[in-house]
Amino acid sequence: MKYKFRFPWSIFIIVFFTVQVIGYGLNIYFLKIYTIMGKGISYSLTSTIIPLVLAFLIDYIYQFYNIKKGSKV
Repeated sequence: MKYKFRFPWSIFIIVFFTVQVIGYGLNIYFLKIYTIMGKGISYSLTSTIIPLVLAFLIDYIYQFYNIKKGSKV
């Protein structure tokens, strides 16, 4: 059985952790998954959406390149 979403999810995990390191390392609030604001904790949705979109975009480009080249994935 072929796993269709194995490649995008592995890209997502790599990009997600990279974005988190960048967010916390450079103190960019909208890239952090949790940001402490005053009395509570808020969840930044962009910290998940950006890596998810990038993962599927990279997968699409990868599949397009392989189809154009003539090989099957």
